[in-house]
Amino acid sequence: MPPRKDCVVWLEAFQQSPALLLGSAVVLWLIMGSFLNVVILRLPRMLESEWRRDCAEIADSPPAGEEPTLGLAWPPSHCPACGHRIRPLENLPILSYLLLRARCSACGVRISPRYPLVEGLTALLTLIVVLQLGLTWQGLAALPLTWGLIALAVIDYDTQLLPDGITLPLLWLGLILSLFGLFTDSQSAIIGAVAGYL
Repeated sequence: MPPRKDCVVWLEAFQQSPALLLGSAVVLWLIMGSFLNVVILRLPRMLESEWRRDCAEIADSPPAGEEPTLGLAWPPSHCPACGHRIRPLENLPILSYLLLRARCSACGVRISPRYPLVEGLTALLTLIVVLQLGLTWQGLAALPLTWGLIALAVIDYDTQLLPDGITLPLLWLGLILSLFGLFTDSQSAIIGAVAGYL
């Protein structure tokens, strides 16, 4: 069967089965909720590290100590207290938090309740988007916008920063989507972008 027909079959199955639709939303939560926690924790640290390197370069002085390379994918998740590498079964959204009784399996230090809260919020908002908009182009476009806004809200709460690495792609995605009239028309989107910059 050609790929296009496969997609149509899947879309029809989702539209006819609310359970399959909700189950898929939960899978997205499992993937995105955990990933958003990584973005929220690491992106501000990555930016600060980059700023220190830039300042040292401008001042023509070596940075004060070699910083370990930090990215969204590396190093693997670990306990901040003891460095214990988080195993896959210890990284299941909400479920692992409950099974571990909110403590690191290696050192027993308490795990922040923020992790399951962000995962739960991601799940709730993903379900709301899917239930309200379905698997339409508008619904599929709303998901990355929603996830980006969750990450921005928590990063802003922690640091009062809104990283360009999230805001600019969301801005351009919104403007591109306006060309197709998915959420609003292009004129309104451009006026909104200008107002946002001001």
